[in-house]
Amino acid sequence: MPRKHGGPWLGLGGSVRARVAMVGAFGLLAFSVGIAAATVNPAATATVAPASRAASPEPSAATVSSPTEAATITSRSTLQASGEDPNSVTADQQDVTTPDGQGYWLVASDGGIFTFGDAGYFGSTGGMHLNQPIVGMAPTRDGQGYWLVASDGGIFTFGDASFYGSTGGIHLNQPIVGMAVTPDGRGYWLVASDGGIFSFGDASFYGSTGNLHLNQPIVGMAATTDGHGYWLVASDGGIFAFGDASFYGSTGGIHLNQPIVGMAATPDGKGYWLVASDGGIFTFGDAGYFGSASASGGQGNVVGLASASNGQGYWVADGSGDIDPFGAAPSEGSMSGRALNRPIVGFAAAPQGIPGVESPESLSITTTSLPNASVGVPYGATLVASGGTRPYSWTDAAGVLPAGLDLTSSGTITGIPSSPAQSTITLQVTDDTAPVALTAKVALSITVSVAPLTVATKDLPSAIIGTPYRASLTAAGGTAPDSWGLPAGALPAGLSLSSGGIITGTPSEQGSASFSVQVVDSTSPTRLTATAALSIPVFPPSGSASTLDSSNWSGYIEANGPFSEVTGTFTVPSLDTGTPPVDQMSVWVGIDGGNGDNSLIQAGFNESPDPADAGGFAIQPWWEILPASETYIDSVEIHAGDTVTVAISQISGTQWGITLTDNTNGESFTTDQTYSGPASTAEWIVEALTVNGAVSVLAPYTPDVSFSDLGFLGSDTTLQEVLMVQNGHQVSTPSALTANGFNVAYGKSPPSPP
Repeated sequence: MPRKHGGPWLGLGGSVRARVAMVGAFGLLAFSVGIAAATVNPAATATVAPASRAASPEPSAATVSSPTEAATITSRSTLQASGEDPNSVTADQQDVTTPDGQGYWLVASDGGIFTFGDAGYFGSTGGMHLNQPIVGMAPTRDGQGYWLVASDGGIFTFGDASFYGSTGGIHLNQPIVGMAVTPDGRGYWLVASDGGIFSFGDASFYGSTGNLHLNQPIVGMAATTDGHGYWLVASDGGIFAFGDASFYGSTGGIHLNQPIVGMAATPDGKGYWLVASDGGIFTFGDAGYFGSASASGGQGNVVGLASASNGQGYWVADGSGDIDPFGAAPSEGSMSGRALNRPIVGFAAAPQGIPGVESPESLSITTTSLPNASVGVPYGATLVASGGTRPYSWTDAAGVLPAGLDLTSSGTITGIPSSPAQSTITLQVTDDTAPVALTAKVALSITVSVAPLTVATKDLPSAIIGTPYRASLTAAGGTAPDSWGLPAGALPAGLSLSSGGIITGTPSEQGSASFSVQVVDSTSPTRLTATAALSIPVFPPSGSASTLDSSNWSGYIEANGPFSEVTGTFTVPSLDTGTPPVDQMSVWVGIDGGNGDNSLIQAGFNESPDPADAGGFAIQPWWEILPASETYIDSVEIHAGDTVTVAISQISGTQWGITLTDNTNGESFTTDQTYSGPASTAEWIVEALTVNGAVSVLAPYTPDVSFSDLGFLGSDTTLQEVLMVQNGHQVSTPSALTANGFNVAYGKSPPSPP
């Protein structure tokens, strides 16, 4: 069915155009997390936009019963397993060392926990049904608990591990492949295979590869020692550094025999190791080489490595639970030769800077400067410290912040400066080290200057002939008080502007013309000025409008142009339940069409019933220039209850601009087009669509469509009220037009004006 939008209004016997009904329901936008990720120069660090970080915590942390079987194995090792029947090994595993470096845990993909050395057993998910397999684990600060993470981001806590959130309740673009814990153990990061980062607790977001194209997927991550950054590693060995993580090198530019499967940072954070699935070791920064599993005859299914607490060695683990120690890493046993129900799924080092590993590093303030501020403009700055023991507490040690600004204990400076100033203050941070807290100080300056002066008023309300009018102009920035004037153009007859920025009077002539306003402030020694172009549309009293009957339009028309602009905001109704699929309705703002010819430039939306759902309907925004067919606007999604603004304006000659904005969700569309119509009328219309050459029955709608913020540029105009009459019945009726706009109701009864 050929379709065109919003042709000329049709009288009760007028000709009609062919139009197609729009069917089908429109769903909400799907929530997207961590868009596919990254090709990045191996030698470059990355700072990119975050993947979405919203998360739905799981209802509770997991507490499971003791394992159904336990075994004692050699070298001070204790096995804690889930007790399932043995099965083939097909996935990854993770091993984490204990705080004193004399033990470690392995975790299998079913969440079975295996302890070695002085590592304690605090529970497992080995006896539970999991929606998705376990892909990693991390220990708590004191080694008295641990977290397990599944590929859907579900978090399971044991011992003294606290639950800070998970992605287990949201849709992920790519699965979770690993986790890292903050130095104080009060938060953690999860990383997906596209490099999307999800932060919980006191873990901060420093960037991700979630919006980059990656040559190979992300397979792991490691946090910096102070928790202010992290590295991501891809299976080709590409390294992505965020926050204060430094780039020390990668294998992204060389040929690998086997893919990289994991990484570990050195205790001081100045280097890292990468390990390939064949056990090959690659060292960067101050990471030392102590041997590899490939050199010692590894079987090629390595899943990760962990650093010894002093950085002078490491362990390499494979999917069968076999662990090879190198350098100073002690051998505490492995699962070598034992049957596993599920494979081991990774290997990670203990958090750095925790008791038993090393003393807290010295506390320092890394913020070296503060951004300048403007009078009257909201200000925000965050202070950053490193080292010591979190949490930090901030105070003013000397000096005074500029008037209107305050410092919070968490280290943020916020407020609205009230006057120009140049302030130097000494800020102090105190950490949580016991028994004696560490402190650090820094002297910083903030300059507060006068903000640039601008005219804040963007639009003025319309006016009605004979009705008293009042509107206020406002400015932003500069220094009060302000003085206003009219440097160009003139206000509508009957209105005047005071020096205080108040427009008052009683309009006496219909039409609309643009004018310029100017504001001058009191800044010394040189005053600031700003100007803006505005207009006030003046309508005749509603009762003086001529009335027209139409089979397809209802609303108002301004005639006797030409017009160079029309604007309007309107509400989006719902179609009544049970509306026949052939019934249609549309709401739009446009220029031309009201004079009966085939010229029209317009934009708005359709509403059509869903044939498959008696209570459903579809809403489709569009723009159109006759005689061409409508063009759908798919970048803006409109829902019942939203408000929509349309602006159509002449740029120059035959060049016109069309803008449609959903004010509720902020989505907007703009296009510049060529239009050569006469621009003789301007309209704000509710329409019954035309299908196959016949005007459709107007679809019943509720509530009333409310038009507001009406505007046009034109003079000597004539207002026309349009009633929709179909089959001898009045089916859509506008209210009286006031300075606030008008409403259009379904049926013959005029609604009250807004």
